[in-house]
Amino acid sequence: MQPPPAPSPPSNVRALVPAWLPAIVAAVVSPAFVVKVKDYDVWWHMATGRWIALHHALPTTDPFAYTMVGKPCHFMNGIAAGVLYAAYRAGGANGLVLLKPLFAMLILTLVGLCLRELRVSRGTVIALVAATALLVHARYTVARPMIMGAAILAAGQLAVIRSHERRDRSHLFFLLALPLWPLVHGTALVGFALLGALLVAAVVARAPRRRVVEIAATLAACLVLSAALPWWRGLYYTAAGLGGGATATSFTAEWQTGMQALGDRVGHWIVIAGAV
Repeated sequence: MQPPPAPSPPSNVRALVPAWLPAIVAAVVSPAFVVKVKDYDVWWHMATGRWIALHHALPTTDPFAYTMVGKPCHFMNGIAAGVLYAAYRAGGANGLVLLKPLFAMLILTLVGLCLRELRVSRGTVIALVAATALLVHARYTVARPMIMGAAILAAGQLAVIRSHERRDRSHLFFLLALPLWPLVHGTALVGFALLGALLVAAVVARAPRRRVVEIAATLAACLVLSAALPWWRGLYYTAAGLGGGATATSFTAEWQTGMQALGDRVGHWIVIAGAV
């Protein structure tokens, strides 16, 4: 007697797109991020990286700004500064330029893998990865720590989506990434939001109690670690606006409000609509 055939998957469940597809799309669009050095913060970051390399420590007071001599240095992207300094030592300005497409490819590949976990179609993966490249191009063609922070953020998003979709322990990624994340960029704070979203999703989906407790314990452990690490406390201090800087920001007008920037983003919204 023949055994009964294995049940076929539901017709509404789409197969995963090939894992190589996001990397191919990212490799095609990332050369657009080969842009010459066009911002001035990079020199301060590289000077910080050089200081760390010479002293084998993070600075506790501002060693550069004459208006802040002797003042405590609460928040420092030490790892990112070291990477920028190393890139410059290795290849000069060209080293900084090449760093940007490398991180762009990494970020866009991770975004594509997030879409893959959500089982979207190949066309959707291609369209949204390309749209993401266009949306972040203006900001991520500057040699700043945020391009590295964005890579960790994209990896964290992939870990959360994978954990939710596969019901595995991918969220434990945050126990490894969060302790040192502030030394790369302040996007580390968003890591808690990702873990919190995963916890809420588990509760709403009525996941087994053991899984909910495990996610909650991971979030609690990350919070405890952040409270114990000095660079995390510095990030909290800076994020709360206790470190000053508002006057300089208003004079330089570096940051626009959302409404001020809205008129410059019409083309971006058209691309998003077309991708969707």
